[in-house]
Amino acid sequence: MHRALWSPSSTDSLAIKALEKYAQVTDFQSLHKWSIESPELFWRYVFEDNGVIGSLGAKGITGSGVQRSVFFPDAHLNASDTLLKGIGDQIIITEISESGVKKEYSRSQVRKIANQVAFGLQELGLKEGDVVSAIVSNVAETIFFALGALKIGAIFSSTSADFGTATVLDRLEQIKPKVLLVTTNYQYNGKEIECSQKIAEIVSQLPTLKKVIAIGDQSSTYSSFNNWIATCNPSQEISIPGGFNRPGFILFSSGTTGKPKCIVHSAAGVLLKVLSEQKYHLDIRPTDNIFYYTTCGWLMWNWLFMGLGTGASIVLFD
Repeated sequence: MHRALWSPSSTDSLAIKALEKYAQVTDFQSLHKWSIESPELFWRYVFEDNGVIGSLGAKGITGSGVQRSVFFPDAHLNASDTLLKGIGDQIIITEISESGVKKEYSRSQVRKIANQVAFGLQELGLKEGDVVSAIVSNVAETIFFALGALKIGAIFSSTSADFGTATVLDRLEQIKPKVLLVTTNYQYNGKEIECSQKIAEIVSQLPTLKKVIAIGDQSSTYSSFNNWIATCNPSQEISIPGGFNRPGFILFSSGTTGKPKCIVHSAAGVLLKVLSEQKYHLDIRPTDNIFYYTTCGWLMWNWLFMGLGTGASIVLFD
């Protein structure tokens, strides 16, 4: 079991209660029992023990049941602040392609690029609550794009580059994205897969789009990601705080019983849940590397992405 890493102030009575309760935890079973019997204290402990940046506020959980419960209605935070906190020169993203090409990014590099993305999205007129989407490979640019969206309070939703046209449109037509990040080609099983025609068909069916950005070299149709962010020069750090229930991600059901259903997740809720899983179930620490074999069309990509909040490094394999 992890022992407490934080020291609440003498005036923070809720934090003191949480710490006292944690002191009674002796094994995983008692931790699980506490999380069920005292959910507010447990999640406050997760928030503090993992050094989440922001405030949960004085109110805990109001209402009851799945549909009527509201968690921390006075909270004020931006999940990206926690995902990007830590020492600047630590390598936090390692990207490896099927062909063996390896790229590494330090936390300071990721912070800079994510902030450029946030600025670029704002320059396009995007604001809190707008949707940005991606049809992408599991590469670093996807992480940068999602972080930039979270910084301005936008909602991120990704699909995999190998999804077909109808599969993508069944999802994106429902959520009306304003900016789209795309992969125009990718490698699989030693072959280069070209998807420019598919992307063009999808883009033509999404009238809400203000801009399409392509990962890789500049194409004749879309701006390249690198060229786009080169024009984005924010003068300060961008981070727009919001409530605990502010949407951060839209995921989808499989679509086996009709069109895929939208599943909306709050950024703060996903952050706390993943931190609790990775720290207390898996004992992940800041010196670790986290790898999960996934595409960007599966919820495990979001799980891997949120692993940045542990202070550890994540490994992307396309």
